[in-house]
Amino acid sequence: MREQLLSHLPWFVSAVTKLSGIRRVALLGSITTNKKDPKDIDFLVVVDDNAELEPLARLGRKIKGRAQQMNRGADIFLADTQGKYIG
Repeated sequence: MREQLLSHLPWFVSAVTKLSGIRRVALLGSITTNKKDPKDIDFLVVVDDNAELEPLARLGRKIKGRAQQMNRGADIFLADTQGKYIG
């Protein structure tokens, strides 16, 4: 299952980093460990204060849908450039 979740990583990172106001995308959570069957894939996306969040939300829904097809989840956590969690 790990490989299937990770297979969506290049698509998601490529799409997100093309958006205006995106500073960084990081992978975190159980997918980064040796856990054989992670329940989800988690991303931390660092955004500028003026970043348009609707296109990012749209991509987030797509990656969640892809993960749900495998009976898994996907979460996108947002932080500002100062490292403050915003959602």
